[in-house]
Amino acid sequence: MLKEGWDDVPTLKIMNSEDMDSINMTQQQKAALELRSYLHDCALLQYEDKLEASRKFLPEILNLSIADLSSQFGMKRGHIARFIDRNK
Repeated sequence: MLKEGWDDVPTLKIMNSEDMDSINMTQQQKAALELRSYLHDCALLQYEDKLEASRKFLPEILNLSIADLSSQFGMKRGHIARFIDRNK
């Protein structure tokens, strides 16, 4: 990916499905990119490793309860509010 110039989150956020297919990204890698892009938009990148390690897709994580986000991923209440705000 680095050889192709995909070397940071803002650059990766403009990647489309054709780009992803051209570098043979797996479905799990595509899901991780979607999650990291969302976290970048929320300014919550500190949770990227824990959320990605869960191997859950973004829509599934967004449907978790506040209690689950806190207990499973150690999210603080203010961060949870930013994370689940769908008006971005």
